[in-house]
Amino acid sequence: MLHGIPDVILYFDDICIASETPGEHYSTLKAVFERLQEYNFRVKLEKYKDGLRPDPAKTDAIRRMPASRNVQELRSYLGALQFWGKFVPSMSDLRTPLDNPLKKNARSFQKFKKILGSELLLMHFTPKYPIHVASDASSYAIGYVLSRLISNQPPQDDEIIIAQISMEEQEDDLVIQDALQHLPVDLKMVKKAMELFTTLQDVSKFITGAKSPVKTHLASWPLSTRPWQRVHIDYAKYKNAHYLLVIDAFSKWPEIFKVTTTTTSQTISKLTEIFARHGLAETLVSDNGTQFVNEEFAKFCKRHGIQHLRTAPYSPASNGQCERLVDTLKRSLEKQKSAPVDEALQRFLASYRFTTNENCTDSKSPAEIIYSRRARAIVDLLKDQPEEPMGRNESMATAYNRRHGTTI
Repeated sequence: MLHGIPDVILYFDDICIASETPGEHYSTLKAVFERLQEYNFRVKLEKYKDGLRPDPAKTDAIRRMPASRNVQELRSYLGALQFWGKFVPSMSDLRTPLDNPLKKNARSFQKFKKILGSELLLMHFTPKYPIHVASDASSYAIGYVLSRLISNQPPQDDEIIIAQISMEEQEDDLVIQDALQHLPVDLKMVKKAMELFTTLQDVSKFITGAKSPVKTHLASWPLSTRPWQRVHIDYAKYKNAHYLLVIDAFSKWPEIFKVTTTTTSQTISKLTEIFARHGLAETLVSDNGTQFVNEEFAKFCKRHGIQHLRTAPYSPASNGQCERLVDTLKRSLEKQKSAPVDEALQRFLASYRFTTNENCTDSKSPAEIIYSRRARAIVDLLKDQPEEPMGRNESMATAYNRRHGTTI
């Protein structure tokens, strides 16, 4: 419905708008309201949010909580605080006395309750405020946090970041020392020589960089050019029920079946049903599950001229098409847990198939790519449909009436 409007992001049933200038923001808001009016949608002004605030009804229980009398009550209190931790500045400093049950610090206890009873607000991103970057890294990953300095709060101590950098330098020195232990030179001599010769600097980077070498280079799947050229298949489990998921790499058209077993015969039966509707796939991608890696399944693929490709072991990202579909399916079923699961599944499939997808050609929906027409969905009922004159087959009516019609 809001497709094509810039700076608009849809997150489930929320409409998020982020613009660079107030003028652009006003224009985007106007376009959104006009589109909502076109589709006969109404919005409530009280649902507008300029940030995230805690529910006073929920924080009131913490503010009225008496002081903990034992370790169990203290753990319950700390668990409740952790949920609201993102609203509390200096969370770690306030929790330190409470984390040690041997130190009964009532000051931190009361200060937490005072903070939760104040006007707390997590603001949306605003470029006019200065940004502070805190980062950390290890041999396996790198992480960072972006925060903004608002009001008179002091910035985070830069010594934390400097200490991390010096720690990395110390680790590099240890690596170099280990490499020099059998040579008649020491680290001080090497560092002095590195200042004079750039070649030694390159050697040092090579040695220290070998601590965490790149595992392999990314080799993405070839781009599909037509429907059912390559399909991905996988099984998912949600609340003691198994689901067979198949998705076309080109159109993103999903096929999902709730099954009682995950055997090879069950898999072949459902694939035969899919291929009867859409035609045979050219390439089938799966993981190394036992239902896919056996002689029976290999004969099925060979008999139908299907190339079967298996992903690398312990690498679910290689079958990312299905992995994303599994995640989306589980989140959708969880949101519809009050409805019967079969009904929720069909509602999810209809939404997924009929909704435009930016990863598809011209941002079309999977149904539009498969059927070369725009599928009629529930949302279309909100728009006024013009009545189109419907013609009749006059030649057939004339021929019938000539032979069987009433003679006047």
